[in-house]
Amino acid sequence: MTLPHLSILVASELRTEDYASRYEAGAAPDRAPYGANHVPGGWHFSVLGGGDPNGFAARLSRLSKRLLVFDVGQALSHLRDLRRSEYVYCHSEVEYLGVGLVFRLLGIRRPVLVGQTIWLFAEWSKHPKWLQRIMRFALARVDLFVANAEPNAEAGRALVSSGRHRYVPFGVSSVFAATSPTDDVEPAPRLLSVGNDRARDWRTLEQAHRLLGAPSLRIASNKKILADHDAVETRATTTVAELVSLYRSAEVTVVSVTPNLHASGITTLLELAAAGGAAVATRAGGLDAYFSDDEVLFVPAADPEALATAISSLLDDPEERRRRSERLAAAFQERQYTTAAYWRRVTEALAELPSRVRGA
Repeated sequence: MTLPHLSILVASELRTEDYASRYEAGAAPDRAPYGANHVPGGWHFSVLGGGDPNGFAARLSRLSKRLLVFDVGQALSHLRDLRRSEYVYCHSEVEYLGVGLVFRLLGIRRPVLVGQTIWLFAEWSKHPKWLQRIMRFALARVDLFVANAEPNAEAGRALVSSGRHRYVPFGVSSVFAATSPTDDVEPAPRLLSVGNDRARDWRTLEQAHRLLGAPSLRIASNKKILADHDAVETRATTTVAELVSLYRSAEVTVVSVTPNLHASGITTLLELAAAGGAAVATRAGGLDAYFSDDEVLFVPAADPEALATAISSLLDDPEERRRRSERLAAAFQERQYTTAAYWRRVTEALAELPSRVRGA
């Protein structure tokens, strides 16, 4: 029996061979981007990333993203592979809008097109009417919209009422639970914040940090977010083991975000849950659908006083930190928030599509 083929289209800036090299060096948690190597048995899959950054396709990608906010070049450069697939999964709207537009313009009715949405539905009204019309034309070709946050799925149902929408909880590599920490984190920071998602609320974190009397804070990011001083260090991690060490050594990991629809900060929370540690997070974007108040200490958005109070309560209570860390780790395992479970859920959603959509 021939296995169904799933093509996974990722950002044009992401070269799959470079990612595999980073994995071999211990700098990436999985061999393939987004843990695609965990697509379950019974499926044949390929990951389609970027090529020569100076080539025509890359230049077209950059131009189309500048003019249209989505990527036509990536769709065209992989068109032959996409057409040979039964299913195409696009990691974000940048990719699926490009594929949807190309498929519709060329009259390509197969394969099944699946798009994961991050920012599009929340930012729809910010785009000019002419661009909205182009995007609606492309959206009509998407067979299944996937969202990693229920608020995003709800927004999608309102904007594209004729589409099929599925909430699929995100997952991270189980490597975060299995990796031994390094001894490089000296001294251990009291507070940790990881990442640089567009919805992170650095202003509120900075204000809360001052209210706390400026305990040591490590920001693991490749962007300079807050000004470094004696109590704040901003520096990206270079290996998974180093990141695991930070999660396990910091007293509290803080995920401060602005109101959003896409569960901003969920990667950090899931990695922490796998690695081990206590968390304070903003109640926004659907994060509280992943974890309960007994597992993550949630606070209102844009409230530095509440954030400082929550952080302080954990800094002052090592036993409560231990209890919350244990509950968080148990939730990660019980609810299966791994990349393997994520791809299992995605492929189950594909198998449940009506036969007329799948072409069966």
